[in-house]
Amino acid sequence: MREIKFRAWDGYKIHYPVNFEFGISGVSGKTSIAFVPFGSLGYTTTSHIMQYTGLKDKNGVEIYEGDIIIIEDVYKDIILDDGTGPSEPFNHLAPVAFKQAEYGVDIKDGADIFCSGFWSFQSIRYETGQDDYEVIGNICENPELLK
Repeated sequence: MREIKFRAWDGYKIHYPVNFEFGISGVSGKTSIAFVPFGSLGYTTTSHIMQYTGLKDKNGVEIYEGDIIIIEDVYKDIILDDGTGPSEPFNHLAPVAFKQAEYGVDIKDGADIFCSGFWSFQSIRYETGQDDYEVIGNICENPELLK
């Protein structure tokens, strides 16, 4: 069974682990979410809540929604009529997301193995036989990695 854990971005830093309190705003009438970092006395409104995927990267780092991971691929430069040419390693930097009822990554630029779009971790494992991802940042603290 997968452990259910969350982390939260408060606009300045990420808090691990967190307790949540849900309520209705008196001003807007909309549902709001506040979190209480363990050991903290105050409430902080958050803009991003990220759930643990149940996976760890090759360095033992837990993978959460919003993490940016490296997906290894190959890019083949097709220069001959028979479809052959030199190939070179190509790394996708992709954010982890929950779509289509499973966790995976949104790949922006396609290469030989992975075309652009959403790829579940299960489909990546099927295509490559590997699941040794590496977390290199997250969308809140390192948005420049995706540019």
